[in-house]
Amino acid sequence: MNAILQARNLNNLTNLWKKLGAQPPAFVSDSTDIFQSPSWPNRCWLDAFASSDRVSHFTGQIKHFPVRIMVPVWGINTQQDEELEAELRLQGFAPTLLQTGMYLDLNESSNTSENGLTIYKVTTPTQVTEWTRVASAAFGYAIDETVIARLPGQADIELLLVNEKNQPQAIATALLFATGDTIGVHMVGVAPHGRGKGIAMQLMQFIIGQAKQQGYAYMTLQASPAGEGIYRKLGFQQQFVMRSFKRTPG
Repeated sequence: MNAILQARNLNNLTNLWKKLGAQPPAFVSDSTDIFQSPSWPNRCWLDAFASSDRVSHFTGQIKHFPVRIMVPVWGINTQQDEELEAELRLQGFAPTLLQTGMYLDLNESSNTSENGLTIYKVTTPTQVTEWTRVASAAFGYAIDETVIARLPGQADIELLLVNEKNQPQAIATALLFATGDTIGVHMVGVAPHGRGKGIAMQLMQFIIGQAKQQGYAYMTLQASPAGEGIYRKLGFQQQFVMRSFKRTPG
């Protein structure tokens, strides 16, 4: 069952990247296991369960990747991970992002919902701009608004904006993406001036409660080191440790 849940987590993440515009890159034709983002989130990846010959094909193209690209090493397939990481390092890449894949069995979760926030779904261009602004501030890098603008109105995606009660300015964001009976939680971020108030915890309690009401069985995410403690308190279990590599300057 653990391998199935790992696959659900990665399937949710990579299908979201495809929603954000990723397609097979120029060095492959009609690929079903290699994809590259044209802009943010700037990923190029090989399916975690690809065959050894596909790993060799992928690593042979690393030298041609744009400087902006990050390549995930999934942390669930030891042979593939070792081969891919060795070639990335040889080509001048270094790990720049560490994330822990985690899941929550919603049928076993007893979290209670928040009551100190105003949380609403993004539906308008103005709200898209605000979501992008807050998320960019929360994560410390520029998010491409044109990519986010394609998401409202899609049945399997929700963009959430968060205000403190009785406060006019949004302070946090989340992106929810459903694949089957699994709901993936992404881009949970709190603007710098809103940190230390328990906002992320309250937001996650709301998201968990909503997902249970909607009948989802599992919730998946990829936690940063800073956020992992919150998710563990909420009952999430570790599945894998994913490292994303980027070409170093020079």
